[in-house]
Amino acid sequence: MNTKLQVIRQSGDNVILFRNCPFCGRETRKEMNAKEFDDGVFAYQMGALIQDAFPKADASTRELLMTGICDACFGSL
Repeated sequence: MNTKLQVIRQSGDNVILFRNCPFCGRETRKEMNAKEFDDGVFAYQMGALIQDAFPKADASTRELLMTGICDACFGSL
């Protein structure tokens, strides 16, 4: 099972993020604006907190980015 974050760049302004949950193995896909994703990744790699790097993303999207935990497992933590 691949739990690494994978990013599909579409021809438009969005990227699709997908990752398998390390707990249940379920694949989760989320769509995000490509510029916000690129800017957020840069800020996070430079040491910003995830909520500051991705201010428009909801908590479950940020969790997917950091750990890969799906919405169902995240809600049960």
